[in-house]
Amino acid sequence: MTGLVAVEDLWVTLDRPGGGAILGAIGLTLDAGQTLGIVGESGCGKSTLLAALMGDPGRGLVARGRVRLGGTEVLAAPAETLRRLRGGVVALVPQNAAVTLTPSMTVGGHLEEQLALKTDLGRRARADRAAELVAAVGLQNPAAILARYPHQLSGGQQQRIAIALALAGGPSVLLLDEPTTALDVTTKGAILDLLAGIGARERLTMIYVSHDIGVIRRMSDRVGVMYAGELVEDGPARAVLETPAHPYTRGLLASIPRLDDPFLPRAMPGRPPALAEPRPGCAFAPRCPSADALCHEVRPQARPAGAQKVACHRPLAGAVNPRPPRPAAFLPVAPRPEAPLLQLDGVEIAWHQTGLADRLRGRRPPPTVSGIDLALAPGEALGLIGESGSGKSTILRAIAGLWPLRAGRMAFDGRPLAPAILARDAAARRHIQMIFQNPEDSLNPRHSLREILARPLAWFHGLTGAARETEVRRLIEAVRLPQSHLDRRPADLSGGERQRVAIARALAARPKLLLCDEITSALDVSVQAAILELLADLRRETGVALLFVSHDLAVVRHLADRLVILCAGRVCESGPTGQVLAHPSHDHTAALLRSAGGWAAGAATPA
Repeated sequence: MTGLVAVEDLWVTLDRPGGGAILGAIGLTLDAGQTLGIVGESGCGKSTLLAALMGDPGRGLVARGRVRLGGTEVLAAPAETLRRLRGGVVALVPQNAAVTLTPSMTVGGHLEEQLALKTDLGRRARADRAAELVAAVGLQNPAAILARYPHQLSGGQQQRIAIALALAGGPSVLLLDEPTTALDVTTKGAILDLLAGIGARERLTMIYVSHDIGVIRRMSDRVGVMYAGELVEDGPARAVLETPAHPYTRGLLASIPRLDDPFLPRAMPGRPPALAEPRPGCAFAPRCPSADALCHEVRPQARPAGAQKVACHRPLAGAVNPRPPRPAAFLPVAPRPEAPLLQLDGVEIAWHQTGLADRLRGRRPPPTVSGIDLALAPGEALGLIGESGSGKSTILRAIAGLWPLRAGRMAFDGRPLAPAILARDAAARRHIQMIFQNPEDSLNPRHSLREILARPLAWFHGLTGAARETEVRRLIEAVRLPQSHLDRRPADLSGGERQRVAIARALAARPKLLLCDEITSALDVSVQAAILELLADLRRETGVALLFVSHDLAVVRHLADRLVILCAGRVCESGPTGQVLAHPSHDHTAALLRSAGGWAAGAATPA
């Protein structure tokens, strides 16, 4: 094997007799300065591959095959060699920087600790180097940043610190696991520019895992497509994304929402197989429109097809139709002309509450959002757009009764809505349901999925026994998870699978209003398309209204009837979705559209 990163016949299997494969027959080679983008649905093994490259396939798993980083065999390396490799040769930038930063340690403490572990610098030199790293990741006033704690940073700043920590040991290989998933389009663009600049300047080899194919297209020299633990297509980025040869790759591309397409994207039928389960033939065959008997019986081997390698018995040729016809039945449903379901008048919210000392001195912290007026009709979908810190999630939390109002009033279904959830009646608590951005924050880790879904069914509807079990199974199917998952716990699921469970739990209440806080940010494009179809169908069948917060304008464009654009806690523009996107009247809206349209949506689908 040659190359700075070289993987040959890598398998990761369950560490038990007869344990099935989580990863199977992975092979790839990368030279210095190259960037490989890896895409695939949730649970296909992308993050497991990154962990194996770090020499840590995970609990209960065992890796075999060959993995070489900078000439060092990783899988057979002793613990001391792995400690030297991690951070010094290969480093990981995680998806959620906030989870990996110690809340009781300053940014400077994080960086100095990493520098002490991975370099021979003295204390003064470490302090100087920490400031250099903060400046290198584009943060102003390094001295002030170094003195802050993680909770005093925005999401984009936290992600930049995670990148600085990864760079502290001077690695030659950088592994990036969805580092921009939760960021708004402006911050995402800045982070990607930063990574591209650092990669070119330091000649880093990067492996970038993402659900966002637009990001992969922008960042990658090569693209690898994973399905059910296998690398089914691999080649130059332009070839894979413009002339994909594997039916699965084409299905992924057809699932991408676009700003210039009024129709909802198409989700691929079926679902991926569960990893580690033995299966004959091609894993994609049950979902493939071109599959025949050979596909169901014989596992395909990777072979050349144009400029790329493809594991397919029936590789396709030619360019993808960038705008395949899509059923009009999935278009958003126009709201009925009724009185508002939800109304906010003059709402003002302060994220930092006034303490006793401040109240005695007559001091009040500035509001996070102020002067918020909005109305939502039954069955309507309203998109709430803005950069990180603009107040979107704060407004949703206040509507959900999880954060107090400083001023203004709210009404729901024609009645005043108490700001505190404990002061609301059972009907209001049932009919307003919130789906959070991070499902880890809202799913009980000790409960199985069956228990998680059964609880609201018993609480809100009094279902027991067979009737409750039937509804639990219907809910898990509605979000495209197999019924075999019902006995699993949240820790046994991928991030996208956990988000689907959170959506199913909210639907269990049969609400009139769903508050959706970035609910598709952690989902792959196919599952995202399925969730958008599901939400559109729910609106049509039940009349549920949606208040949808998202950084992805292409997603909101396909779901929302109207948009409200926030800037620094105030509404800067609102109106019908098509009108706002086609003819923005505010400079801030125009800037958001430029950030999104330049690469995040239009470049995501081959043109």
